Amino acid sequence: MIGQTISHYKVLEKIGEGGMGVVYKAHDSKLDRTIALKFLPQQMAASEQDRARFLQEARAAASLDHANICTIYGIEEYQPPDGKGSAQLFIAMALVEGATLREKLSTLTQKQALDIAIQVADGLAAAHDRGVVHRDIKPENIMLRKDGVAQIMDFGLAKLRASSSKIDRLTKQGSTVGTAGYMSPEQVQGMDADHRSDIFSFGVLLYELLTGQLPFKGVHETALAYEIVNVDPAPMSSVNPEIDPSLDAIVLECLEKDVNERAQSIKQVGVDLKRYKRESSRQRVSRITASRPVVQPASRPGSGQSSGFRDTASGVSEVAGASSGAGRSKFFPALAAITSLLALTFLYLWSPWTPVAPVAGSITRTTIELEKGYELQLNWLGSPIDISPDGKTIAYSGFNQQAGLHQVFLRRLDSFESKPLPGVDAEDIYFSPDGEWLYFFNNGSLYKISTDGGAPIRISAAQNPRGISWGPGGEIYMAGGQVGGVVKILADRDSTVTVSTPDPALGEISHRFPSVLPDGKAMLVTVKYKTTATFDDANIIVINLGTGEKKILIEGGSYARYIPTGHIVYVRGGSIFVVPFDVGSLALTGPTHKLFAGGMSMMESGAASIAVSRKGTLVYAPGGPAPSRELSVDWISMNGELTPLIKTPAAFGNISLSPDRTKLALSINAANNDIWTYDITRSTMQRLTFGGGNHGNPTWSPDGKRVAYFAEKEGEIEIHWRSWDGSGKEEKLFGEKGHNLFPAGFSPDGKHFLYYRDDRGKSDVWAVSPDSQGKPWPVLQTPFEEFEVKVSPNGRWIGYISGESGSSEVYVVPFPRGEGKWQITSGGSGVFEWNADGSEILYFADSGKVMAVPVKTGSSLDPGPPRLLGDQSSVKANIVDASFDPVGMRWAVIKVVTGVSAPSTINVVTGWFDELRAM
Repeated sequence: MIGQTISHYKVLEKIGEGGMGVVYKAHDSKLDRTIALKFLPQQMAASEQDRARFLQEARAAASLDHANICTIYGIEEYQPPDGKGSAQLFIAMALVEGATLREKLSTLTQKQALDIAIQVADGLAAAHDRGVVHRDIKPENIMLRKDGVAQIMDFGLAKLRASSSKIDRLTKQGSTVGTAGYMSPEQVQGMDADHRSDIFSFGVLLYELLTGQLPFKGVHETALAYEIVNVDPAPMSSVNPEIDPSLDAIVLECLEKDVNERAQSIKQVGVDLKRYKRESSRQRVSRITASRPVVQPASRPGSGQSSGFRDTASGVSEVAGASSGAGRSKFFPALAAITSLLALTFLYLWSPWTPVAPVAGSITRTTIELEKGYELQLNWLGSPIDISPDGKTIAYSGFNQQAGLHQVFLRRLDSFESKPLPGVDAEDIYFSPDGEWLYFFNNGSLYKISTDGGAPIRISAAQNPRGISWGPGGEIYMAGGQVGGVVKILADRDSTVTVSTPDPALGEISHRFPSVLPDGKAMLVTVKYKTTATFDDANIIVINLGTGEKKILIEGGSYARYIPTGHIVYVRGGSIFVVPFDVGSLALTGPTHKLFAGGMSMMESGAASIAVSRKGTLVYAPGGPAPSRELSVDWISMNGELTPLIKTPAAFGNISLSPDRTKLALSINAANNDIWTYDITRSTMQRLTFGGGNHGNPTWSPDGKRVAYFAEKEGEIEIHWRSWDGSGKEEKLFGEKGHNLFPAGFSPDGKHFLYYRDDRGKSDVWAVSPDSQGKPWPVLQTPFEEFEVKVSPNGRWIGYISGESGSSEVYVVPFPRGEGKWQITSGGSGVFEWNADGSEILYFADSGKVMAVPVKTGSSLDPGPPRLLGDQSSVKANIVDASFDPVGMRWAVIKVVTGVSAPSTINVVTGWFDELRAM
């Protein structure tokens, strides 16, 4: 199309493309001006629905004439000259030279952000006055011209209040309209959206402009929608202490869930913003005088002397006035001017928001490249990076995606090479206090290995751990699971004593990532709540280990660590923060400082990639929050051929195919996971769980009518179930006080339910009758971790996977009781199934090949030699979870479409403590 003349427009170049249009730069020969032409995409040209929406956009926008709305000149139709293909509609509009607000977002000051917001409010007010609702306000739809004027673009989703019902339906079609993260609660729920929906979206936009992050942060669209409808956003001042409470109030009124309690007029919102801007400007002017007193030397905070600073209501530090003296500047105007300049310079250098120049010769910054082909192993449990207490050696866990290999490396900072540490399959790693050992979690246990190499030594059971820390006497404190508190490991290793417990009355679910303070009398932990959508919503608390008293220190953040400078370092929103902290009073003693992007925080678990040595060396992963993997659900044949099942990717975690093979039960991951079902025949999703806390491990009842799953309830994990279609109420299937339970599955006749019971970090398999008050009994009790437990079709055997041989292998034992155990695989397996009649066990070998082992059953089991069924090595590494279809001889799988691109470098800052002390 470039170079063609359409009507009296010559197309010059393509300048943009979106969901409802392709935009070209063109020359208008009639009026001799450069304009923009927006065409309906060719693939949509045959759709009457999209043509109608396109016309709707043009008519809505063409009725508007305002400096902050892009001008529409007209709408025309283009028929290809060869007569082939359908006609294309296009809009002729003003060409806006500049950039989108999204492109400029990270560079704006608060003043610039306010100026833009006021312009957008003015433009929206003009649209609302004409009965036009935009319904897709977001940074991508705001253009910033080179002269600083902001213009609203793309009324493709606008709805005229006076439009016909036919056009009105086009924007619904049984689904929400808008952009995830910016939609109002009524849009998310598919309800009618009027001008107040734009006000909500404007509030989201303004929140992001002023804080650099969205008020709602679900890791996928489902979690995001839930948060928009149900979760109140944190005040902006809790994200950025510089933000004035009065500005906070304006934004939060725009973000009210109830449309009747929300700000009712965008024009009034604009007036409020202008008033705030004027008043804040007056306050700034009132703080500047023609002369200032000589500033007395200020000591640093914590020295016991006045620092020379005070915090104002707006959060801006200013020099405290000294006592007045008559005529002090009367005779020394020049001295007064110089003093004012020095005071302002002093204020700039000591402001908590001003980068501090490093102390000469003491601070160095460098980057370490990981081994070729490796990137950091981002994980849910802790940090893949640690540094020895003396600051001389870095340990990191690397992952080679192409080869599917995990490897832990040691790198001395005085060396150019990294050394692999064989025998360590770990994602999170921890140096011992003396630096001689490296601790790690694997297969339900905590291990240590000498930094000189050798065999790993088992320390203790550890079920779903979330970090460890050491007390001053070498005691090990361990976060005890995805629900629960922190335990101290006793001398006999597998024994522990609880030192913190979440309080269900406060909505607490878990305490994680402990950091024991130097005197051993208290510790920092990150708290996950029922309402936690991402770990930017978590709190960091301090717990007195003597009294059990808890106190919230930081609202919003995770992975806190105490460091010897008297600071707490933590992560939030993809950035690293520090705040001064007094160990004696267990209180914060100064303002929070946002340092720089880094840590690659895991929004779903709160883990981060950061560590600090006692000597003042900081190591961290560059970049903001860890990106989420893009996942899909597919059928996969024995030979690895894929057939899409669910085309819209989501953060799926577990999958289970119904007995009639027409439905799926899935967990969707966020900070609090939920269970959904998917009807394959109708391509519809149905949510089963609500109300906060994690839900997972879905499994079907034998009749296919209900789905059982684990649910976090009141500090414990129980087994619940519900009708697969969401009807009826959720019911408790089974629970044991003092134990966390995870479903394994039903026997084929439905008479027995098998589950994993977590007992002090050690997991065994138990069974119970779900339809009676029968007493549960242990099925498998071993020193090792058992998982993937499945009952044979005749109900006489159970297969399971265990790591007792050093690799994950499939074993079979009698059920419900009996003697004997048979190893089925050799070569590793993480997924297996019985075939339809129980005559074979099918499994994924670690090589990616699909194998079948015939099993003859009688009074004992007689496994035969394995045979090859197919090769799935090309996709095996990308499979997250799978469920077998024994009739179709295929698997329903959750598969990685786009893997996480983790950093392949580590940032190192030596002498970092000097920088902190200078703050």
